[in-house]
Amino acid sequence: QLIRSHGCQAGLAFNPLEEFDLTPYDTSKLDLVLLMTVEPGRGGQQLIPNVLTKLAKAREIIADIKLPIRIA
Repeated sequence: QLIRSHGCQAGLAFNPLEEFDLTPYDTSKLDLVLLMTVEPGRGGQQLIPNVLTKLAKAREIIADIKLPIRIA
């Protein structure tokens, strides 16, 4: 609510080795979910392939809850 009260959108970022789970969050307050494809803070990395599986899972979950949450 604080983020939105300042005219911004709210989102969650998931590191590539972190499990993708929206269960503990109030998805009605989300505008964006970011699935990072490399570990943050290190340059020159290759895409971590298991993120593609998480992307498919994210699309399915977000479609099921029927909310306009963008995936990045």
